[in-house]
Amino acid sequence: MKTVASAFFLLPGLAIAVLGILSGCGFNLEGGKASSRGQELILFSRIGDRVFSDHVMAISPDGSDIRSVFAPAQGRSFFFASANSLSGPAVVLVHELSADRHSTVNHLWIYDTGARRRQRLLDMAGLESAGVLSPDNSKVIFSYSEVVQGHPLAGDLWLFDLESRKAKRLTTGAGVRDDFPCWGPGDRILFIRMDRTVAGLLTHLMAISESGGTPQLVLGPEEGVAAVSCSPTASHVALWTRNGVEILHLANGVRTVLVPRDTAGKHRFLNGGIALSKTGQRIAYALFNTQDKQHEIWTVMVDGTGAKPIYATREGRLTVSSFVQASPPSFWRWVSRMGHL
Repeated sequence: MKTVASAFFLLPGLAIAVLGILSGCGFNLEGGKASSRGQELILFSRIGDRVFSDHVMAISPDGSDIRSVFAPAQGRSFFFASANSLSGPAVVLVHELSADRHSTVNHLWIYDTGARRRQRLLDMAGLESAGVLSPDNSKVIFSYSEVVQGHPLAGDLWLFDLESRKAKRLTTGAGVRDDFPCWGPGDRILFIRMDRTVAGLLTHLMAISESGGTPQLVLGPEEGVAAVSCSPTASHVALWTRNGVEILHLANGVRTVLVPRDTAGKHRFLNGGIALSKTGQRIAYALFNTQDKQHEIWTVMVDGTGAKPIYATREGRLTVSSFVQASPPSFWRWVSRMGHL
C-alpha cells in the first residue's frame, strides 16, 4: 500500500507526531479509575510501528490513571488530539484510507461529544497537519500545505472559525514551514518556523496575532527551539531548546532552564512534544531512553522541582499534546455505551 506522507513529516529532522481525533472506532477505556471532575490529565499520542496502530491516550500527572482515549479501528488510527476537556470538542488529525482505498491520507476532524457527531474540518485538497483548538473552543489553528503539480509547498499557518466554517491564511513563508502552533495569552499565537538551508535545518520561535499581520521573531535559530507550549492564563511558555526544558516569560524575555540538556544522560529528546498545564505550573514532555530502548513521558514543576517519569513504553513513539480537563465518571459511562459513530 502506498502511503501519502502528511505535511507534518516533510521535514525529516522534525518528525514530531501529528494530530488525530476520535472517529469510527469510538472511545476505548483502558485501565485506570475514572477521573474526578476538574482534574487535569495529560493528552498524548502513542504512534505505533504498524499502519493503523496509533492511539491517543490520557494520563494523570502522577501516572496513576491511564487510558486509551481514541483507539484505532480497521482502516483508521489517531495520531494526536487537541482538546480543552475530554467531554468537550476535540480536533484531530486522523490517519485513514483514502476514498479509493489504495493509499492512506491524514485528515483533520472535529468531534463534538455534546452533539455526538464528527465532521471533517476542511474541504481542501492540500496536506493537513497539526491542528490546535482555541481555549474557547471556537477556532482551530493548523499548518497546511498546498499542493502544486503534485508537489506540496512548505506549509503555512491557517485559522479556521468553527462557527462560520471559514478558513484564512495567517502566514505566507516562501521556502519555510510554519508549524506546531499554540494559543498564548490574549490573541497571541506562537509557532515554530523551520527553514532548511545548506547549513541544516534552522528553527525560529515566532509570534503572530490571531487577526494576522507580520509575524514577530521571539527566539532566533541559535536557540534551537524544537517544541513550544502555551497556556492562555500564564505569562510564560514552555520550550525545548538547545539548553533543555525551559520557560520563557513573554513580557520581559527572562528565561529559566528547568531541566538542563547536559543532565539528561541516557535520555534524548526526539521531538516528542512539550505541554504546559492550564495553570502554568507543570510541564510534561517526552524523552527516549537510549539504555532501556523505551519512550517515556516526564513531568516537572515550573520551579524546576519534581522531574520524574510517569509512563514508559516500547510499543511505539510518544508525543505529548496538551493538558486537558478530565471528564466526570458519568461521561465515561456514556462513552462506553456509545460504540461506533
